[in-house]
Amino acid sequence: MRYIIDANNLAGKLGIIQVKNFDIKLIEIFKETKYFKNKDLVSLVFDGYEPLGDRYVDNSGRLEIIYAAQSEGADRRIVELIKEYIEKDRDNENKMAVVTDDLDLTEEVKILAPKIKIIKARILGQELQTADEKISIDISPEEEDEITKELLDIWK
Repeated sequence: MRYIIDANNLAGKLGIIQVKNFDIKLIEIFKETKYFKNKDLVSLVFDGYEPLGDRYVDNSGRLEIIYAAQSEGADRRIVELIKEYIEKDRDNENKMAVVTDDLDLTEEVKILAPKIKIIKARILGQELQTADEKISIDISPEEEDEITKELLDIWK
């Protein structure tokens, strides 16, 4: 089974999205957790900040990290991944799961490929936290201050 994960959405459900370099934290969680050890391929799709985006595959070949192009966004990249995968073989639709709580993305996926399994990010977050030890967020007071300043700048 191939899992395509709306990584920013899942990070939010795990309560780590506000952590500096939350993407690295989420990648570490997937490398360390036993939950995905028997999965064929897990694609973590993040919103990107580079014009062209980026893609990495870890040493196991089972964890793919994708940063969507800045103009594209993660949701659009997820839809494109699904199209590419089922274009190769329509039966692949039965071999995929998309993890998100985004209602617009969920609807678009259901229309594009009705047989794809949709897993709520909220549910996966709970399963990840019970599959291994609870995910801890260690933030120094300095990091807390930096996050607060960043949020205040955004909200102004």
